[in-house]
Amino acid sequence: MPDLKLPKLPKIDTVRLNIVVPTDLYERLELYARIYSETYGEPVDLKRLMPHMLERFLTSDREFQRRMAKLSRQQRSGPPTDGRAIRDGNSG
Repeated sequence: MPDLKLPKLPKIDTVRLNIVVPTDLYERLELYARIYSETYGEPVDLKRLMPHMLERFLTSDREFQRRMAKLSRQQRSGPPTDGRAIRDGNSG
């Protein structure tokens, strides 16, 4: 069986999201869904496939992953400082 970038879909809960895409992109997405269905031997709707495609894209984007990790570290450590000591108003 050929390996597509996107593996067989798991069963998940979904939320509705409406988007507008160019016609040529829509046609390629539909083609991908058809090839996906043929590859795994079961029909899949593009609406069900797209969230997994987007998730796969985000997890494979290294720069996005780096920036997301940096933001997460900043949130855990508090607001960024500019290197100067913070004065509490009681000193000097």
